[in-house]
Amino acid sequence: MLLTKIMIQLYTTNNCPYCDAVKIILKENKVKYEEYNVANDEVRREEMIKLTGMRKVPVLRNGDAFTVGADESEVMRIVNK
Repeated sequence: MLLTKIMIQLYTTNNCPYCDAVKIILKENKVKYEEYNVANDEVRREEMIKLTGMRKVPVLRNGDAFTVGADESEVMRIVNK
């Protein structure tokens, strides 16, 4: 059995319409991802801030590549890295 590591990470918060928009884009494109709610997870929040230098969500990460926001073309650029 081949196990694949999920490389796509999505940093979100509660009640975030932009985060919801990114989740819809990922679902429509059948992209598997790991979601981290940075409102509840201090370790992941600090990881996100270190990566981006910002406290803004959503952050979509694939390895060293990331984007902040819900622009569909940017989301898919990161997914396809």
